[in-house]
Amino acid sequence: MEQSMGGGFTERQQLARNMAQMQLAHEADQALISWINEHAKDFDYIVKRDPWILEELADENTHQGAIEKVKKEIYH
Repeated sequence: MEQSMGGGFTERQQLARNMAQMQLAHEADQALISWINEHAKDFDYIVKRDPWILEELADENTHQGAIEKVKKEIYH
């Protein structure tokens, strides 16, 4: 059984969350810290509203679609 991390996330979900934020910062050509300062609250809101998004981000078959969903919400 996978252990829960802080915030109620599993280790897999936390890794998916972190990797997605790094990917989004890279694609936006921003330093990670700058991206987090600008968009972390929006990203958190998306995850709280739709916790399943972390599973989609963690799965290689649904990852890119989930990234696109997050982009649409953050960069509307």
